[in-house]
Amino acid sequence: AAMLPARVSPTLCNLQDEEERMEFVCTLIVDHLVHAFAMAPSPSVQLCAAYSIQELLRLVGFTKDLIQRQQQAGNDGNAHGGTKSAIRGGRRKNDSGRRATPRVNSVQDERLLQRWGLIPASIQEIISPLLDSKYTIQQSSRRRTDTGAGSRNACIVRASSYIGWLRAWSVELATTLSASSPAAAIFKVCTSAMKESSADMLLFLLPQIAHQYCLGTGSNMAQSSAKSAASNNNGKDDASNDKPIVIEDDEQDANDSSTAMDVDGASAAMPRHIVSSEIHAVFLPESEMHSLPGDQWRLCKEVCLDLLDTFSSHVRNQQSLRVTGKRSARKDSQYSNTTPEEEALLAL
Repeated sequence: AAMLPARVSPTLCNLQDEEERMEFVCTLIVDHLVHAFAMAPSPSVQLCAAYSIQELLRLVGFTKDLIQRQQQAGNDGNAHGGTKSAIRGGRRKNDSGRRATPRVNSVQDERLLQRWGLIPASIQEIISPLLDSKYTIQQSSRRRTDTGAGSRNACIVRASSYIGWLRAWSVELATTLSASSPAAAIFKVCTSAMKESSADMLLFLLPQIAHQYCLGTGSNMAQSSAKSAASNNNGKDDASNDKPIVIEDDEQDANDSSTAMDVDGASAAMPRHIVSSEIHAVFLPESEMHSLPGDQWRLCKEVCLDLLDTFSSHVRNQQSLRVTGKRSARKDSQYSNTTPEEEALLAL
């Protein structure tokens, strides 16, 4: 019997780190966005991909001037290739008349040039015009209409297909990322492209977007707990606990009792619920939530299970690294000292 290939959980990137962020953006451009640009079925779809590439190149730091300096350096080296053959016994031709080769201004520029050099020439040819392009996207002013106060209409309910659900959920998560997150800009400039993208690109992005969303909510929960303790000590109203949670139109669904926390009403609307409530909705009986065909529904459930597995693997790896760093001999130490961000992932 044919064996299905083993699934490998994607590695969640530390997008707070500048080098990892650059590597992630380059992978996104080279492996996904360029294909979306080249294979776009219409000019409008191609514009969305072009805009995303343009903005991502700028976010990382690639500029036309920087790349031209590298190309000029390469051209100068080729034009004076004969100079090397003229070096004999430590004697070198006098090239004082030629223009000096442009030099890199900083360590960061050197990193950018090295990474640019790793991009295949065929890809460079496609994205080079976008280094100084001026594409813009007019964002829609329409907002999602909820079914009632304090409720969230799950994407699985509104979707008519697996790919439609995947696009809607990815875009919703990306647009609700905190503006203070370094990763937020990466994903927000891709939302227009996501709306028309392939499943491969979305499956690459979704774990990273959901991870960044949970990282932000983990921090919000820690801040909320601290504010709650301070509020109780000062005899103030617990309603102030809602302030760190700034995601609009995403309160806990009153009917979604399985994902609500058994705490005070002010804290019951956990900010991570865009992830947890969607997963819960996907696994509800078909007749209660959606009308997707069985094979489409199965694919949605597989995405959710893979996402949970990715989060679980990531937390175990992070805890194991901490334990290794501390050289602890306790057998249960890998489950100790869980960070708020990891608690947000494990609570899903």
